[in-house]
Amino acid sequence: TDRKRAEAQVLATNDELTALVNELQWRDKQMQLMNRMNELLQSCITRDEAFRVITLSAADLFPGHNGSLAILPSRNENLVVVARWGEELIMEPIFSLDDCWSLRLGKIHEVIDWEAGLLCNHFIHPPQGGYFCLPLTVQGETLGVLSLIDNTVQKGEHPPGLKQLAVTVSETIKLSLSNLRLRDELRQQAIQDPLTGLFNRRYLDETLPRELNRAQRLNSPLCVVMLDIDGFKQFNDSFGHGPGDSLLCEFAGVLREHLRKSDISC
Repeated sequence: TDRKRAEAQVLATNDELTALVNELQWRDKQMQLMNRMNELLQSCITRDEAFRVITLSAADLFPGHNGSLAILPSRNENLVVVARWGEELIMEPIFSLDDCWSLRLGKIHEVIDWEAGLLCNHFIHPPQGGYFCLPLTVQGETLGVLSLIDNTVQKGEHPPGLKQLAVTVSETIKLSLSNLRLRDELRQQAIQDPLTGLFNRRYLDETLPRELNRAQRLNSPLCVVMLDIDGFKQFNDSFGHGPGDSLLCEFAGVLREHLRKSDISC
C-alpha cells in the first residue's frame, strides 16, 4: 500500500542519514587523530619516540586494518620494520628495496585482488584483502615505505576515503622523519670535528661540566687527560696541511681504538 511504501521510504532515508552522520563523525575523529599525531611527532626528539607515536596513532586511524612502517637506516642497506599495528604480522622484518613495487616505481602501489595484482615480495604471506604501499620519499631521498592491508575490501574496490587517508598519513610521517634526520645531522655537525670524527670543543664545553657534577654527586673519580703531539707544527710546516691532516686522522684512529666506548675524546 501507499502507507507501507512511504514507511519503507522513510526508513531507507533514515538509514542513509544515519550512515551519513556516522561518516561525518568518523571524518571529524580522523581529523582530530591526525592533528594529535602531527602534534606528537613534532614534539619527538628521537626517531624511536616517533616510531612509538606512529604505531599508536596508526592503530587508531586504521581500526581493523594491519599495517607497518619500514625505514631505510642508510643508503644501500635493507629496509627494517620499525612500527606495526593490527592483529597480524604482515611484513618481513627486513627486506630489500627491490622487494617493494612502490619503491621501484616511486609512487603508491595499490592491489585490490591479490590473485590478479602485482604483489610485493616483502609480505610474509599474500594479503587476502588487497593493500597499499606508499613510498616515503623527500627531495629524491628514500626514507622508507608505509604498507596498509585492507581487510574490508569488497566489490573490487577499497572503502571510500581509505586511500586518501593513507596518503595523508604517509605525508605526515615522511616529513616528520625527514625533520628528525635533519635535526640529527645538524646536531652531529655541531658537535663533531669533520676531519677526525672526534667530538669538538663545543661538545667538550657541554659535557665536561655535566661529568664533573655527576662525579661530585656520586663521589666518584673523574680523569681528564690532555694530549699534545710533539713536533706537530714543524711536521705541518715541513710537509704541508695534507700530510698534517692525515697525521691527525691517524692519531684520532689510535684514540678510538684504545679508548672505551664510555670515554669521551674531543
